[in-house]
Amino acid sequence: MRARLALLLATLPLAFYAYACSSDDGVTVPPEEDGGVASEDGGTTTEDGGGETPKDGSVTPTDASVTPTDAGDAGTSSSACAGNPFLDDAGVTTPDGGYQVDASAATLVTAINGFLDGPQYIDELGGRLVFSDYFVPELLAVTATPGNATTIASNTNSIGNAYAGGIIYSAVSIGAGATSIRRTFPDGGALPSIPLPGVGAANDLVINGQRIYFTDPCYQNCNAAQERGVYQMLLDGGNLSAADAGTASGRYAVGNPNGIALSPDNTKLYVSFTNGDGIEPPHVDVFNVGPNGNASRPQEFLSAAKLGDLPDGLAVDGAGNVYVAEAQRCATDPCTAQEQRGRVEVFSPTGVKWGALVFPNRRITGVAFGGADNKTLFITAETGVFSFKSRCAGVR
Repeated sequence: MRARLALLLATLPLAFYAYACSSDDGVTVPPEEDGGVASEDGGTTTEDGGGETPKDGSVTPTDASVTPTDAGDAGTSSSACAGNPFLDDAGVTTPDGGYQVDASAATLVTAINGFLDGPQYIDELGGRLVFSDYFVPELLAVTATPGNATTIASNTNSIGNAYAGGIIYSAVSIGAGATSIRRTFPDGGALPSIPLPGVGAANDLVINGQRIYFTDPCYQNCNAAQERGVYQMLLDGGNLSAADAGTASGRYAVGNPNGIALSPDNTKLYVSFTNGDGIEPPHVDVFNVGPNGNASRPQEFLSAAKLGDLPDGLAVDGAGNVYVAEAQRCATDPCTAQEQRGRVEVFSPTGVKWGALVFPNRRITGVAFGGADNKTLFITAETGVFSFKSRCAGVR
């Protein structure tokens, strides 16, 4: 996507989304389409995705108003379910990393020839999935019923999205360090954006009570003064600091941090590191979240050996299972037709792989739960939005 974005958005000094070598297939949604994706038996996928390196965590927010279990308006935690989310086994069977669900089990909700990411379900107006199209750029919404998406706001340059207190919070990056958190109402109205001084390019975010956690993979803008990192701050922009890396210097050498999600009790913060940039292989880390909401002391949750492809967006269900959006690393830029593959892999809270939902011709960017029962898993690909009925209700 780096070459494509430079071509399409020449006015923006971007080194955009390293993993996102986007598709050129320009699909449309046939009214009668039930899955929109040809099936594949056990295909593997990878993605040339982005991530980041957490930075100096010497400054720690001092507020004690946020506790690990205080989700505030950030979302809904639904009851847990036992066993494999893909199988009605009531916890009898053990996790099976070889279990695969074909993408024909998913429904194509809408198709857009752009670059889609940042899915976030909100209940307003009968329930809608909000997501970003970075190429246009727009903030869009769609219902679970297949059809066309509607525009909430234009010229957003948003990537990741979260929702709290009736406001959509979006990570915005337009290059040259012009990054911020945009605040948009579901009807399109907006509050002033929250500036992020010293941050290179905000990418994805999650909210816990009055605390925002977000990633900076340094895709759109990267220099020595603006390092990659995992950050935390209050909803009003106060107490911005880097999450503690758990080392003497407060930093650690890893690839670009990208997707981000919280455990059901908000005591764990998961972050995907997509590109190793020659430093470390792609992986997923887990940060501990203290009583005051401060994230610290990351440990590796999923190694590159456990991941089929490059990790991007993350979601968690009520049982603590972690859903990882993944796509194939592209050998060329833009990606070839043979490289348009992706999947959603699901891991138990202890990091054991349950299985994967495989997409043979779509590069997957993000995942989010929604619907009336929180059991609909919404999946953004570079050029489409899908839905998949999970057995387990999710956290949002």
